[in-house]
Amino acid sequence: MKIPCGENQLCTFIEAIKLKRKFLIIFGAIFVLARSLCIYAEDDDVIVVSASKAEENQDSASEKVHVISDEDIKKSGAKTVSEALGTVPGVVVSSANSKSRSSSVMMQGFEGQYVKVLVDGVALPGDSGGNVYLERFPVENIDHIEIVQGASSALFGSDAMGGIVNIITKKQAVSQEKAKISGYIGEEFSTDIRNFVNAGIGFAGKHFTSFFSGSFDQQKGISEKSFDPFIGSVDETQIPKSRLGYADGKMSWKQDSWNIDVYGFYSDYKRETTNVGISKNKKYISDSDYFERRAGITLSGKKQFNDYWELSAFASGKRHDSGLDEVKRLSSTEASSKDATNYELETELRALWTPNLYNRAVFGFNGKFEKEDNNYFENEKKQVLLSMFAQNTVDVSGGDEKLMIVLGERLDFQPEVDGSKHYLQGTPKISLCIKPFDSFTARLSYGMGFKVPSLMQKYYVFYHTHGNSGFYIYGNEDLLPEVSHGFNLSFDQFFGKYLSISESGFFNYHKDMIDTEKITEGKKYFYRYTNIGEAVTYGATFGINGKFDRFGFKAGYAFTGAKQIDDDEYTDLTYRIPHRVTASVSYLVPVAETLVYVNGEWNSPQLVSAEDDTYSPDYLILSAGINKKFWNDRIDLHCRTENILNNAHFIEGSGGESQKEFFSMYKGVVFSFGGRVNF
Repeated sequence: MKIPCGENQLCTFIEAIKLKRKFLIIFGAIFVLARSLCIYAEDDDVIVVSASKAEENQDSASEKVHVISDEDIKKSGAKTVSEALGTVPGVVVSSANSKSRSSSVMMQGFEGQYVKVLVDGVALPGDSGGNVYLERFPVENIDHIEIVQGASSALFGSDAMGGIVNIITKKQAVSQEKAKISGYIGEEFSTDIRNFVNAGIGFAGKHFTSFFSGSFDQQKGISEKSFDPFIGSVDETQIPKSRLGYADGKMSWKQDSWNIDVYGFYSDYKRETTNVGISKNKKYISDSDYFERRAGITLSGKKQFNDYWELSAFASGKRHDSGLDEVKRLSSTEASSKDATNYELETELRALWTPNLYNRAVFGFNGKFEKEDNNYFENEKKQVLLSMFAQNTVDVSGGDEKLMIVLGERLDFQPEVDGSKHYLQGTPKISLCIKPFDSFTARLSYGMGFKVPSLMQKYYVFYHTHGNSGFYIYGNEDLLPEVSHGFNLSFDQFFGKYLSISESGFFNYHKDMIDTEKITEGKKYFYRYTNIGEAVTYGATFGINGKFDRFGFKAGYAFTGAKQIDDDEYTDLTYRIPHRVTASVSYLVPVAETLVYVNGEWNSPQLVSAEDDTYSPDYLILSAGINKKFWNDRIDLHCRTENILNNAHFIEGSGGESQKEFFSMYKGVVFSFGGRVNF
């Protein structure tokens, strides 16, 4: 649907408000009701670092920080970060296509390349376009996950226009009396022929601690036999056969006023797929083997000089290798093969100055060097980005944390290296945190985003499998950086220490959004990265959380709108989920002391093609599990059931596709059984 916009681009926002007027009225009514029921809150202090790069209480942080605890992860039955994030309102984990099995996170209408994923404050290496595929990252060694939605470029750089996901790993406590060794080993089997094995071991001394963990996830996949008189019998892939090996380790040395940490990880992923497609009106068989290997090491440290000054720094090196080998049979077109290696070096130095109880300033320098080597271009490509940042948090209430004002600024500079263009851009940030009552917090913020095109977006040639055919995506070295302006408003209301309600709204304006355009040459077509001019994303979320002695529940709703402005008109952007509902319930059964939980998620149909006005089916998933601990929590047994409804849903896609077909959910109902031994 196209709606005339006229010369004034502000009408886009006005029309968006008109279209969602009823929703905004309901949002306001919920807020008024929440305030009318306000009673004193006694919420436990949760320390977070993602909003300001300094430790602070979650309820008084300058930005809204959503925390997924280790307990939350266990109750959801999640095995990877992507599964854990699926329970958060406003955070969408979506697959790139039906057969890639590569999921990335979306926030506030921003795709995965605009959401920065970090481990203990250090960015993970991304894939083409900057996506970080979170199903490659297991949760076994995670203490908690911090999520900040909205532009965070002032502190975290050009890839944080949509927000950040900061994965905080578990920390070993030092042992003052004698050295201690701890660890775990576990295994899980699933009826979809999936086997997940994990183990870890740690050491704790007076000053030195270390912990190493690893996992291996293997899935046999699902194929369907088909027969063609010209080809014969073929086992066509419905769900790829895959394996993932992952290992990480952390060593720390701690003194009274300083500490040094070394963290490293390695992952090895492989996927095998067999497709039957059509090329130039002739059928063909395509066997595709895809692999990727990621490795990284980070050295970080912190020194406390006195009550006023703290200095911290890190240096990291990351490498990402990927490759695709395709073999076509009975085909009139050549097979695709690719090999790419990406290197990234990053360093950061920052200082924390706390002159008094009501003023805290963070400032520092960040430098990042990136190099790409690919068999689709002749010479390796390089890119450098240098940044300075500063942020000052002032407690206007004089230390009571009733009124906090935050001012931040980042200056990004890209020099002319290896043909890259020269850029100099500042990204300001201002936010306000108001806490008139102990039970209520309101936040209002503005942040500017700035994203430099990645080397892959500028030079890479990528063969993208799509159903039973495929197409190419070409890089564009003339891409311009994307700039955004984001506005966020949120409210948090606590009802005693057991119940809380959160509400938020956002509006983002995008300039030179990096997207792909379809180019047709006769009967052939391909896609190319391009800047699409102007766009807006807007929406709101609502969440309720109850936590009692034995019973707990969470429920959330998220609305997202996204429009592209073109030739004085605006159209819906594709692959955004307008309405999303999540819910989970858990109960610790008395006497048996057994945890029972149920999780559910529903996504409304999403626009697949604006030109053809086609939509996907809706998405409905329900899972449940049981967890029982024995021998002082040393033995942990669990079982869970996924997709209990066996792909039952409400709305078919525009082409009659079911949830099973569109999302490749051919596994049906899946039962999993597993256990873990802690020592």
